[in-house]
Amino acid sequence: MMVVRLRALPKQWQNAGLCRLPLGLMDEMQITPGDLLRVENCTAQKYAFARVFVRNRNLNLVDFQPGRPSEDAPEIELDPSLIDYLELQEKGQASISLSLEQGTLGISAITFITTEDLSDIEKLELTGFIKNAGWPVYPGAKFAVNLTGRPIVLKTFNNFTRPAVVQQQTVVSLKSDKHLEILWMEQDILAHEGVLKDLERQERLVQDELKHAGNMLQELEQEEKRLDELIKQLESEQSKIASEFALLLQKEVLKKEELKKIHDEGNRLDSRLQELREWIPPDFDLEAKLKERDEAQKAWDALVVKMEEKIRGLELN
Repeated sequence: MMVVRLRALPKQWQNAGLCRLPLGLMDEMQITPGDLLRVENCTAQKYAFARVFVRNRNLNLVDFQPGRPSEDAPEIELDPSLIDYLELQEKGQASISLSLEQGTLGISAITFITTEDLSDIEKLELTGFIKNAGWPVYPGAKFAVNLTGRPIVLKTFNNFTRPAVVQQQTVVSLKSDKHLEILWMEQDILAHEGVLKDLERQERLVQDELKHAGNMLQELEQEEKRLDELIKQLESEQSKIASEFALLLQKEVLKKEELKKIHDEGNRLDSRLQELREWIPPDFDLEAKLKERDEAQKAWDALVVKMEEKIRGLELN
């Protein structure tokens, strides 16, 4: 594959499906006159085929030279109609390669629309010329021929899925422009039938999508109800938590107030104890006095018990 720059062939070679290459480029790619060259617009991903002219040493084209910078690509001359078909412009870049798959590029049948009516002999002569020339065709391809001194322009009527090449076994049909309206009507009918089928298919797809959307809507409604219930539960739980938190805060406040009271009472008792200690003589033994009080209390309790026993004894006598 080689990247080249395009130049348009002279006007007299327009609509011929041909190309011309400088000698150095033909030698580098091992191309001989009559070979089929694949020309591709890599950006638009479109390609077409062109027949290579005979060698011409007088071409004013930038030739291939080893070591040449990639931006200074060699030039080729190409049919202007092919340049338009490939959505390129003159001086634009394209990639070319020698087609090694010519046996798979043929088409079984092709129809050409001619600019004027032809006799049966002229049709036979033109058909043979087309097959021998091996025209590379593509949707809307045009070709110009000189038939017994009469300029004839032909246009492909077929819509190809990809560019192809007319071969000896290709069935070639020629229709004059008076048949064009009928042929286009037939093609429109086929196209509309295809459109109708496509619309029916799209309608089925839309129905399926609507059904699917309806099911999804029901699921969403159920999910919405479930979420509403969950939100209500969460709101109730939130209210409960808020009430419990308020109660805890209230208890905490009461607890702090109670602790403050206890603290104040402790301070008051400490202050009172300090005052009492100031009135106690230095040699006063408080612990000894408390011990004596406890012993006296015990003796008193024992005396009370004895007196109660004596009284019960007197009551019995």
